[in-house]
Amino acid sequence: MGETASAKRATIPSCGAWLDYYYPHPSPEARVAFAEYVKLRWPVRVFALDPSTQDQNIADALSTRRETQLALAIAFTNGFINANTMTRYARRLRPSTRRSP
Repeated sequence: MGETASAKRATIPSCGAWLDYYYPHPSPEARVAFAEYVKLRWPVRVFALDPSTQDQNIADALSTRRETQLALAIAFTNGFINANTMTRYARRLRPSTRRSP
């Protein structure tokens, strides 16, 4: 417990004293010291992810991409853009296959 506290630059109450951790009913001081040790050693990081919002965002992105592809195809067939321009924009629309670190 002392090594963890010094590594995290924190203090654990009654860290140097002998406490009755292993008895069936430890003292309140032992419980507080152990709770502080657990907080330092294994911090809990909580985040929430709303699946319906995430699904909606993915659907919106796919819809936007599909509409842009359709607009590119119409612009090309009507002669507003040439093949090189259409290819360049189509490549920009393609989803990235690289994974972020």
